[in-house]
Amino acid sequence: MALIVFGIFFTAMLKIPLNFAIVKLTYGNHNVKVCQINNFISARTTKIYFILDGEKQSINFKNEKHLTKEEIIKNYMIKLNYKKSIFETKVIESYNLIEKY
Repeated sequence: MALIVFGIFFTAMLKIPLNFAIVKLTYGNHNVKVCQINNFISARTTKIYFILDGEKQSINFKNEKHLTKEEIIKNYMIKLNYKKSIFETKVIESYNLIEKY
């Protein structure tokens, strides 16, 4: 039991400063990319799934317009404003849904 508690504590102690470093060590210009939405899940946390640079990504989303899954996937794309960071990560600074043309 003590080993499990120590493992969880040790992981948290590494993850918090690492996440802080990833956010603070962004570099370069702001990048803007519009991505196709692949999925939308509204459960305990509401998430939008999309493809960014060939990798499936997700982001928490507030569905203030109360759109359905079908409406979001069919009629919207996600516009991301992000910067690159260490370890080939991207820090999303802002995002919004835009209607498809």
